[in-house]
Amino acid sequence: MVKKSKTEQEKPGRFVRIVTAMILLIGPLPLIGYGVSRVVDAAVGLAAAREASAARETWMHINGEVAHSEIVEEKSLLGPGYRTEVEYVYVLNGGEYTGSRITFNDQPFRKRSEAEAVVEAFEAGESITVFYDPNQPENAALSLSAPGGTVATLVMGLVITLIFIVPYVVILSQGHLKTLFLGNDE
Repeated sequence: MVKKSKTEQEKPGRFVRIVTAMILLIGPLPLIGYGVSRVVDAAVGLAAAREASAARETWMHINGEVAHSEIVEEKSLLGPGYRTEVEYVYVLNGGEYTGSRITFNDQPFRKRSEAEAVVEAFEAGESITVFYDPNQPENAALSLSAPGGTVATLVMGLVITLIFIVPYVVILSQGHLKTLFLGNDE
């Protein structure tokens, strides 16, 4: 029987340590990214809700007409998304304006049927109500709402991020990763 040297005996253990360290190093990153994306989405939505709330107090409304509406499919890592493009015109004080904002937080839809419902509500040639800023009449929207961004989404994103980032930072800052890579022999 051939006797293995000490370094040959350590190889499988070292390999397992390296794989474990790589999993601990790389594994949480997508979940941290997801949590951060939820926080950003919620923050954008909440800011839009604040803007919409202020607009409800000061903006005026006028009749307009839908010039064009369609669904644009977008590809992303999370799968397809469906963005609605609605263009409308309105005449104010002798000037013709063109707008494209529907709400204060126009986001792509995950389901095509949701985007189709928006496009059906704003078919070309239809008369619509356009809300506009009297101080900047080119700043308009079809709805003074801001769907999306809720406090619950913000909290969920923060919780997910913290659940995965705290252990990640502890592992990196206290040298646990080095121990996993190199073992306790160093």
